[in-house]
Amino acid sequence: MEELNWFQTIIIAIVEGLTEFLPVSSTGHMIIAQNMLGVPSSDFVKAFTVIIQFGAILSVVVLYWKRFFKLNPCKIFDSEAVSGKTGSARWV
Repeated sequence: MEELNWFQTIIIAIVEGLTEFLPVSSTGHMIIAQNMLGVPSSDFVKAFTVIIQFGAILSVVVLYWKRFFKLNPCKIFDSEAVSGKTGSARWV
């Protein structure tokens, strides 16, 4: 029994791709799209949802890999703010 046809797969992938970079829940939009397309909730569909999101996250890592490796967690906060000289922590 086929749980997702090609059309459903492509539509759900497009929904994921369009909503991944927006400040909204891409998972929620994929679930709504699955319901609208009549996709049954099964272990396969849940695994598909996780895998397609992993692909989207991996694409972000590939796109911004230089920024990830240059990120220094010690410089996330201003050193003066952390030491208490300015009175409050602030992002650099």
